[in-house]
Amino acid sequence: MQGALDDNVLPAAQEKFARTYKAAGGDCRYELFEHCEHEWVATPGPQTDRARQMVKAFIARQLES
Repeated sequence: MQGALDDNVLPAAQEKFARTYKAAGGDCRYELFEHCEHEWVATPGPQTDRARQMVKAFIARQLES
């Protein structure tokens, strides 16, 4: 999960990390959140709710394995 407006951890760097991690066999999905800055998940709102649901789904998939 990456904020499109993040100027601390740049979206391009995170996208490259996700690609590299997946190529090495890791379970990773890159999701860009428009209009979000660094640490955007600390602020309540629809984007934060969506991010939390994504994390819960990821954890549930790992527990099923």
